[in-house]
Amino acid sequence: MPNRPEDDERDDDLHEDEDVEEQDQDEEDDDVGDEWKPPNEYEWRKVQRALKRANKEAENLRRNSETVDDADKEENEKKIRQEAAKESDARWKPVVVKQAARAALAEAGLIKNPNRLLKMLDMDDIDVSEDGEIDGLDEQIRDFKKEFPEFFGRRTSKDVDGGDKGSRGGRGKGSADLIARTLTGGR
Repeated sequence: MPNRPEDDERDDDLHEDEDVEEQDQDEEDDDVGDEWKPPNEYEWRKVQRALKRANKEAENLRRNSETVDDADKEENEKKIRQEAAKESDARWKPVVVKQAARAALAEAGLIKNPNRLLKMLDMDDIDVSEDGEIDGLDEQIRDFKKEFPEFFGRRTSKDVDGGDKGSRGGRGKGSADLIARTLTGGR
């Protein structure tokens, strides 16, 4: 009689079951000799020493991780402070420097509008200390005076005299003469 597909499947299932039973038997044979035995005193002490060493090592690692965490916190705080200082400088430094530059330019004898020169200031070369001292501004103003001498000079008042310098008779027309004439009735 020819083999039917159903018979082939049954044979395969039987072979698999036999293989599983053999593996189970092998495992049982291996487990027979592995019964639990309490450790002897030497083994017990050895395990206890290893446990103490492991606990000490774990404690050291915890301490080191706390130290590292503290160092990380300090480093993060330092970065935050530096960023805040940079932000503050970026925000207030130009205002402070421009005001100081206006005063310094006026003192240096600037006779023109200072806005053109203020735009040319190199803010990177100028430092503002915590005391409010401004370093680097004087050098830039000296450079401006050399490069743009026409912007600088002493403001001088033009000779202004209230008196008449014309040739109208010999009568003085100064303020003192006018007052005197008014008081004397024009004589």
